[in-house]
Amino acid sequence: MELGEVDMKIREAEFFLDRMRDFEKRPMPVGEHFHFYLSAFLGASRAVDARLHHEYESSYDPWRRKWNWTNGPADDLIRFFSADQSVEIREGGSKEDEKKQEGEATTTVIGPPGVFPLAGSGKRDYFFKIDGVAHKVTDACAEYVKVLKRMVAEFKAAQS
Repeated sequence: MELGEVDMKIREAEFFLDRMRDFEKRPMPVGEHFHFYLSAFLGASRAVDARLHHEYESSYDPWRRKWNWTNGPADDLIRFFSADQSVEIREGGSKEDEKKQEGEATTTVIGPPGVFPLAGSGKRDYFFKIDGVAHKVTDACAEYVKVLKRMVAEFKAAQS
C-alpha cells in the first residue's frame, strides 16, 4: 500500500526535528527559531493521522480504534501531541524559577534571584510536561515520530 503524502509528512516532521536538534546544540541560541521549528514539526506530524483519516476513513477509523486499544502508551503520546492546549513548553536548566500558566507556553529564567539574564545568553533546554513529568522536547518528538512510523507500518500491513 502506497501512502505517499503520509510518508512525506513523516519525513517533514523528521526534518523539523533535526532543525530543533541543531538549534539545541548552539552555545547561545537566540530568537524564536526553536518554537518555529516545533510548530512546523507539530503541524507535519499531526497531518499524518489527519491524512489517514481523510483518505482511508472507512478502513482507517475502525482499524485505529483497535490500534488505540492495544497500544495504550503509544496512543497516549499521540493524544498528547494532538492536543494543543496540553502542550506546555518550558525553557530551563538546573536551577528553575518556574512560572506556571495553565495551557500556555511558559518560560523559565535561570540566574541568581533578582537578576534577569540577557535574552539569548547561556544554554536553553526545552521541555514538555507530560503527565507531570518533564521530558526534553526533542526526545519526546523523536519518540512520537517512532510511534507514527510504527502505526503507519502496521496500518499498511493490515491493508495488504
